[in-house]
Amino acid sequence: MLFHSSLGYALFRAHKVYDFERSYIAIEEYVSRFAEVFELIAYHPFGSDDEAQMYRNAACNDTLPEHLIEFLVKHLPEPIKGNEHSYSLSLPTSSMSHPIVVSTNIACSRGVFHDEIMRGVRMHIDTFFEDMKAKAYVTGQREVPAEEER
Repeated sequence: MLFHSSLGYALFRAHKVYDFERSYIAIEEYVSRFAEVFELIAYHPFGSDDEAQMYRNAACNDTLPEHLIEFLVKHLPEPIKGNEHSYSLSLPTSSMSHPIVVSTNIACSRGVFHDEIMRGVRMHIDTFFEDMKAKAYVTGQREVPAEEER
């Protein structure tokens, strides 16, 4: 799955994501085993606020920056083995699907089920990135502990 935030974008592999019933309880159980079932494949941090805004604008306009396409091609396996797709890339927005399929031949998916799995990533993202812990946030040039915020 392709996950993006204001800090950058990341590729995750969700192991055995289609091996359980698609019900609220089953999804909650799956997401609660986050460390067991999700694997971080690659991460691209945004180098500046301008770069983050460029990616946000591109997603809103149904286009993708060339660097994102290159990132996907570099970090994902060949999309087709034999005559069949070997995986499907879950996307944060359906508008990203067309440019990815056209440029890379990677099958893409998007739906309520994928939203729930992405929610699991958002809930547990700090297990992959220590600097994303809730204990601090950045404002201007000074890092302010969350306790000072209150």
